[in-house]
Amino acid sequence: MANKQESHEAEHEYGAGLAVVPADKIADPGLEPHRVRMTDKSKKHEKRAANQVFAWFLVSIIGSIAAIVFYFVFPINEDLNTVRNNTFFVGISIAWACWLSVLVRFTGPRP
Repeated sequence: MANKQESHEAEHEYGAGLAVVPADKIADPGLEPHRVRMTDKSKKHEKRAANQVFAWFLVSIIGSIAAIVFYFVFPINEDLNTVRNNTFFVGISIAWACWLSVLVRFTGPRP
């Protein structure tokens, strides 16, 4: 028991081997300069971009609600067609909602 508590040393000593540490490290490139976009220049374009993001979020929410509705509209019974219909409509509406959520990220205004 006493040996386990006292054995904090490494079991083996390893040499540097083939590890190479270069003397001149690559410098940190930092952040790239801010590019001025149309939404930065014009309030009209900023409002349009905000409305576009709002519309994509709204359609994404509608897709999420549609998935819940389709889950109850197409219940799964003993018939295999009900499984197919339920899976198809719920899957399509969830995919639609997720895709639009991602689309908002890539089309919306960026900081």
